Amino acid sequence: MGATEKGFCRTVHYHPSPSLLSTCETYFAWDGSPPTLLDLLTSKPAIRSLAEHEAWALLCQSVQALQDLFLSDGVSSKQCLPLVTPATLELSGRGKVRLQLVWMATALENRKVDAIDYLAPEYRHGRKCTDTDNEKMWIFSLGETLKRSISTSNISTELRQVLSYMTRTHISSRASLMYLLDVSNPHL
Repeated sequence: MGATEKGFCRTVHYHPSPSLLSTCETYFAWDGSPPTLLDLLTSKPAIRSLAEHEAWALLCQSVQALQDLFLSDGVSSKQCLPLVTPATLELSGRGKVRLQLVWMATALENRKVDAIDYLAPEYRHGRKCTDTDNEKMWIFSLGETLKRSISTSNISTELRQVLSYMTRTHISSRASLMYLLDVSNPHL
């Protein structure tokens, strides 16, 4: 487990998830650059959404990546958007998850308009927020990404409730990182 920073992208690496590993190996010919969740969902017509076990694996890996990011203080003092999208969630050939950080300057230059759909409703550029508020904005964004990547008609009540809890409109009633670590632990 480790973190590296290069240019405007910081990646956090985790131990392989067997579910994501098999999915990545099945659908990608590796050219050296890791695919994103967006690549996975658009690469084959038959793969339009993640299966439940893949969603759990992705949730577990991503929550651990967020925890490492917060513990390393990788987002608090920088102009980093609390943003996870299918295009910024990378999957390696060994089933590892990498979260690309999106810096405010980069987002403005590239006019990432579609990213707005994944930002927490309370996000305001330049607004001072607590560590807890920052954490919950990241959780909202991850929850939106996962909700949009799975078919909600074919998932368990447990996963549906977790995703709903992650994407609640009111920040005070949204899932915390500790809750997500606890609920995802049985699925590791």
